[in-house]
Amino acid sequence: MAQAIAHGVKTLGVLGAGQMGLGIAYVAALRAKVPVLLHDRSDEQIAKGLKLMDKLLAKDVAKGKIQEIEAKEARDRVTVIESARGLVGLRDVDMVVEAVSENLALKQSIFTSFSRELKPESILATNTSSISITKIAAATIPEGETSASELGKASASRVVGLHFFNPVPVMKLVEIISALQTSTETLDRARSFAVACGKEVTTSQDVPGFVSNALLMPFINEAIMWLEKGVATRDDIDKTLRLGMNHPMGPLQLADFIGLDTCLAIQQTLYQGTGDSKYRPSVLLERMVDAQWYGKKNGKGFYDEIKCMFNAPYTLGTEVLRSARAGSEAGLQLPRIVGLASAIAGSKKNSMSFVARSVLFAAASGCRSRAAFGQVRHASGSQRVTYKWEDPLDFEGCLTEDEIAIRSTSRHESSKHKGQRFDASILPEMGAVGLLGPTIQGYGCAGVSNVAYGLIAREIERVDSGYRSTASVQSSLVMHPIYTFGTEAQKQKYLPALAKGELIGCFGLTEPNHGSDPAGMETVAEEVDGGFVLNGSKTWITNAPVADVFIIWARCKWDGKVRGFILEKGMQGLSAPRIANKLALRVSTTGSIFMDSVKVSHDALLPGGKGLGAPFSCLNSARFGISFGVMGALEDCLHNAHTYAQERIQFDRPLASFQLVQKKLVEAQTEIALGLHASLRVGRLKDEDKAAPEMISMVKRNNCGKALLHARTLLDILGGNACSDEYHIGRHVANLQVTNTYEGTYDIHTLILGKAMTGIQAFAN
Repeated sequence: MAQAIAHGVKTLGVLGAGQMGLGIAYVAALRAKVPVLLHDRSDEQIAKGLKLMDKLLAKDVAKGKIQEIEAKEARDRVTVIESARGLVGLRDVDMVVEAVSENLALKQSIFTSFSRELKPESILATNTSSISITKIAAATIPEGETSASELGKASASRVVGLHFFNPVPVMKLVEIISALQTSTETLDRARSFAVACGKEVTTSQDVPGFVSNALLMPFINEAIMWLEKGVATRDDIDKTLRLGMNHPMGPLQLADFIGLDTCLAIQQTLYQGTGDSKYRPSVLLERMVDAQWYGKKNGKGFYDEIKCMFNAPYTLGTEVLRSARAGSEAGLQLPRIVGLASAIAGSKKNSMSFVARSVLFAAASGCRSRAAFGQVRHASGSQRVTYKWEDPLDFEGCLTEDEIAIRSTSRHESSKHKGQRFDASILPEMGAVGLLGPTIQGYGCAGVSNVAYGLIAREIERVDSGYRSTASVQSSLVMHPIYTFGTEAQKQKYLPALAKGELIGCFGLTEPNHGSDPAGMETVAEEVDGGFVLNGSKTWITNAPVADVFIIWARCKWDGKVRGFILEKGMQGLSAPRIANKLALRVSTTGSIFMDSVKVSHDALLPGGKGLGAPFSCLNSARFGISFGVMGALEDCLHNAHTYAQERIQFDRPLASFQLVQKKLVEAQTEIALGLHASLRVGRLKDEDKAAPEMISMVKRNNCGKALLHARTLLDILGGNACSDEYHIGRHVANLQVTNTYEGTYDIHTLILGKAMTGIQAFAN
């Protein structure tokens, strides 16, 4: 009873019914004897978790560890909150433990919801094994409050890290981590609860990986690197640690038990959080996770179904010196290559994979240099660096932990949408994970870096430029001018709903007779009693047919200056018909805007912007996003062409074996790498408020032009199959023709840069 009073947890909520969440629910129900509400967004996962709980309880009964009545009582303490109810079902718990995947953006979103949905005295605990508790706690500050306000401090003070270890019913430790904001009361109650669950407790400061994984993960990562290099086999590595150091299991087997995806996520957090190269993840670990080999949880890892691959006498990482001379070139001996290829191919001669055939082909051709397999050495010879064609200049290594998490969230969210028509659900879904207006501070927006905004655009456009256009207009061309030039009342009225995707916006600048020449604008605004009257037309306006909010730029009759006005759907005289039969950007909706004496009140004016510089600042924000986005589209083209070239056989050889095909692939790969790093640099300068508009013109012009050029070239690899959207490249080519044109054509940006170089304007004589 003393423990119950100490931790004060009469009901526990557990979010996530995977192996960690289920384990936490198990020990809370069985040992702490606390009622548990178990919630997961997947009802299937809950059913799977409860089946495992029943199995574990039956096993403990069979071993005599508990009585059958204890097992029944523990099981009866667990109540399922169906996925359809959401977090509302956890509203009255005294403590909630989040046990979802290691993704900062996901956890921040969850804890924002916790702070809104759960009662204010609930303890909010995360089972993260590496992510900053302080960052998670900051996400609980209510909208409109600050970290210094009383409500903001109180909300963040109830967040704590409760790091259970896998498998939870067996492992005796809980690591408690305090955020900077965590209160002493929260820490004391969390400690008491962990003890009630039958655990020993240690504490750690909020540093990347905490004590446990900052020590463990480099150890596991180094073991994987040894395997990758061929220093020893899987069994010899694990046996050395088990028998020589008396470890209960070797590092590779332990990695399988933890989950290879979890190991990689923690290693990436350590690497990004410290910037120390000793934490850089093994390439082999990254590739296994890319292949969705997660270890014990799905039966594919270093053990189980793929034993033979990593326990063969000779692996791809085995190094053979061709000469004993110091500094001599490393090579691969033909018998070992043939042995590896045969092992990969298996016993059926006719079933040899393309990879195996390629290895044999290289060997038979006399290829002896390790560099031919993409592996090189530092000059010192002390460490090998593996060239990754997917990220040749280590773009990923230039990103922060938060940026990587946002990139991953964007990729996951964007991958849900593929089609040929506008999908009205896309903006609310993007808004739900913070992808709209992401650089804006407050008003329900994420407040992330410009680089993060670029990464969002890249991932969305990897799927389709039309989706990125829809989101880009919402963020850069609608929310940006309201935030930058609007009144506080306008911001409060529109931004939160736009950020959630509840309202859709459009941006009216281009006119039927004035595209690259906005200075010739014919749309006019006239001041009248009670407000303004707008007359004119706009065309090729993304989102216009479905827009609730219209940002319209008009020339004001009283002084000749261009200003912005906020119009709303349904106003008398305002119409926005759809433009049909588009050849590109088919998944976005585009229309015209007609204004026939549309009357608005004075509070529709955006008072902070006057002159063409105002809409141009919006365009600069969007152009920066486009520079990232088109690289995402070209990346998708490259990956699809690369896969096709390896699988398509002509003249008894894969297309990838022909020199002209390799040239096309390499040239596209090179421009992607250079384009991404150029946009990254401009993004960093934007975040430091040091980016000139001409810099944005340069990356928009270069990246759009190169993306279109090389997407067309990659399309040639498909031959007749280029006509089919099965391979997506043709659709990207059509879209990229438009991106090369809108928000400043390639030639207009050329003249912008030419004027900056020479001081002479060449737009018109």
